[in-house]
Amino acid sequence: MVLMAAVLVLTHVTTLGTLHLPGVAQVIAGVVAGFGIGVVAASC
Repeated sequence: MVLMAAVLVLTHVTTLGTLHLPGVAQVIAGVVAGFGIGVVAASC
């Protein structure tokens, strides 16, 4: 939780460039993120 808060503060106080991913990489990242969210939701 502390790490998440630190990342949120970092993104609010600094300007980060956008991450340009090709379409296939975006799909893979979305599937992996969705799976991870599902695992966390199922474990609660």
